[in-house]
Amino acid sequence: MLPIFKQIYNYIFARKEFDHKIGDVVFLFPSKKCSKKTKTILKIYGRSGFIVCEKDKWNIKTTKSSVKLLSRQHILKFDKQKKKMGRKFWLGWIPLEEISWEKREKREKRDL
Repeated sequence: MLPIFKQIYNYIFARKEFDHKIGDVVFLFPSKKCSKKTKTILKIYGRSGFIVCEKDKWNIKTTKSSVKLLSRQHILKFDKQKKKMGRKFWLGWIPLEEISWEKREKREKRDL
């Protein structure tokens, strides 16, 4: 049995388990605590899902557990230096408390 202080600590600072391996494809959905920035990222790049690059990173700046993701979908953006259209992918960290996730082959419509 855990000491009482350890139980209280685990209850207060409970972390969501992200049980996917690096390289898995996940489809993300915003949670109730989701920020505007995360909602925008999910709306623009999340249609085809994300690939897990790193997981369970504790970010000191935000004091949240985060996961590093790479978008499977790209957007076309004009590159001024090359003077032609280029593909832009999204790569970054998303806090686990701002998202809910599902691992599946096809994305179905879901009411949030």
